[in-house]
Amino acid sequence: MKQNKFEFGATIETALNVPRVHFRALLRAAVWPAVAAIPGLGIYFTTVYLMVLSGSGEATGGNVSALPAGVIFASWVGIIPMLLIGVAFTYNWQRFVMNGEYSGGSTEIGTPYSPPDWWDGYKASLVKATQLFLLFMVPYLILFWDLFTTIPAGQSRTIPTEEVWGMFGPFAVWFVVVIIAMPYFLRASLVFPAIAAGIPDATFKNALAVSKGMGWRMVGTYLVGAFALMVMLMLGMIAFAIAAAIVGGLASLISPNIAAVIFVPLGLVFYVGIYLYMSAFYAGFPATVLIQILPDFHDRWNELSGKAPSEPTPPPSEEFTLSSYGKKKDED
Repeated sequence: MKQNKFEFGATIETALNVPRVHFRALLRAAVWPAVAAIPGLGIYFTTVYLMVLSGSGEATGGNVSALPAGVIFASWVGIIPMLLIGVAFTYNWQRFVMNGEYSGGSTEIGTPYSPPDWWDGYKASLVKATQLFLLFMVPYLILFWDLFTTIPAGQSRTIPTEEVWGMFGPFAVWFVVVIIAMPYFLRASLVFPAIAAGIPDATFKNALAVSKGMGWRMVGTYLVGAFALMVMLMLGMIAFAIAAAIVGGLASLISPNIAAVIFVPLGLVFYVGIYLYMSAFYAGFPATVLIQILPDFHDRWNELSGKAPSEPTPPPSEEFTLSSYGKKKDED
């Protein structure tokens, strides 16, 4: 079987445009994670704050005691609510990208697989996300453990030159690890939209098999897309700042209170929208890649990218899975 390639420019364009064109679907995908984020963020920041206080000790001669090892581990536990919320939003958005859900029934293109029940798919995605998180963070903690346990709690300090040179080695090793791992990480992330679409055998091994030879192409596409996203957001923030200054200046002529009432809600809505848009791009990127790689999602790709629909695609054979696609590709 010939391996399908994903398009460089079209992938970037679609990943950037889908959240904008389908903003209503984006809001629906984010609503429940946003509700959960309120107590979740409160728990996270409260935990970190209390842990820092508990390890701060008393100042003696300008020195403050270092964070205990138990506090370091406990602060990482505080990331759990963030992980739960992030996976929920990512799963919701990828369900939309892969299957057309949250579109208000506007989609006319069917998809070849049925997504799992929400809880089943969410739990499967959460397990995979936890595995990737641990795989990524364990080397980080090993390399920088001394740094974490020697910086004083609750304050910053000037690091002696010899310590700076001592940290150069771990940072250099970590940089190399990230560069080497990035193609594999992006290829492995294809497992998440596969879960959202209900594709059988959605495992890291099969995600790597179906994207064999595409790692650096994915890295380049991802980095260019992320750069384009940053440029768009910077231009948007500049435009918003200019508009806010004009509106705020005019409103302040009437009353400073009126200016605050106008500016604060608008600023909150604007920056929440930016955060959602960024999250949708990063969550949607692997989905747009996987849709193009798997031939059964050809019509869904045409719909997302604004192309004319093709002839009806026959349903996939029962034997088709991520793993079987990789095996057939290797046999060819």
